[in-house]
Amino acid sequence: MRMELGQVEAMVAVVEHGSFSAAARALHLTQPALSRRIASLESATGLRLFHRVDRTVRLTAEGQALLPFLRRIMGVQIDAEAAVAALHGGDSGELQVAALPSMVVTDMAPIVAAFHRAYPQVDLQISAVTDTDEAAKLVAEARCDVALSDLEVPYPGLATVPLRRTTLMAVFPPGTTLSGAGAGAGSGPPVVQAVDLQKHTLVTLPSGTLTRTITDMLYQHVGATPPRVVTTSQRDALVSFALHGVGVTFVPDVMAASAAAAGAVVAVSDAGVTRTVGLVYRAEGLAPTLSAFLEVAARAIAPLPGSMVAPSPGGSTADADREAPPRESPHRRLP
Repeated sequence: MRMELGQVEAMVAVVEHGSFSAAARALHLTQPALSRRIASLESATGLRLFHRVDRTVRLTAEGQALLPFLRRIMGVQIDAEAAVAALHGGDSGELQVAALPSMVVTDMAPIVAAFHRAYPQVDLQISAVTDTDEAAKLVAEARCDVALSDLEVPYPGLATVPLRRTTLMAVFPPGTTLSGAGAGAGSGPPVVQAVDLQKHTLVTLPSGTLTRTITDMLYQHVGATPPRVVTTSQRDALVSFALHGVGVTFVPDVMAASAAAAGAVVAVSDAGVTRTVGLVYRAEGLAPTLSAFLEVAARAIAPLPGSMVAPSPGGSTADADREAPPRESPHRRLP
């Protein structure tokens, strides 16, 4: 059996665009030419890959089993093209980056800022994923180059780079008086108590999300039950709701620090529930652009000033001088 790259490209395009005609347009082919590529792939593999019903197509069970491997082939092609560009001395390229939604607005921002300063000619495509399973799948199938995710779960067959430890912190409306306020005086935020939580509506994400799961664990830890619950799928709205007096919410420490600066009252839990923020990627055939991204990310993420959360032991932190590109060479070249 011998598969050709054009056949692989054709099948992946049909899946991604939903039809033969749309895939043909995306690949700048006629529809008969694309159909011939699919037919030749089916002949080469001895498998029927698509069900064709009227004007719709869907993968057969065999096609679904083969698709992840074909996506990896396409990912290797992209990596090879980036490597060739680097060998020719180019600084351009593209990185597909995925992240859990809460991390897009927290840890991803300083990484992107530092990388864009160092490599301004590299285009970044950043998307949010629903959970760690989706992050792992996208990376494994070469549908993205790297994912910023929670490293407390395993990623078989993939490499990881821990960046820092993080935790959820309670954000109360401005002016809230907490029962444990004196305990943390001079040594950081106070520790949240059951009586504090039971006075306020809980503003949180839907069940099944990592934030909601940990929030429920923190309530159980102190033996509290929220009197009312306001649920939203918009993570960015959690702090805003708390600032407007709707109730208490639990958000990552980076977001809590911003909320405190805006006037919110912030507290920590003594449950000791922390997570590791880090990067997930395919180690084989590491492209220069991805290698540079991993290096910059390890320097860009540092522990919060005064935070009770330490950087991950396996990660790398940096001071402001190391985070910035060298003054004599504001735009770095890819390694």
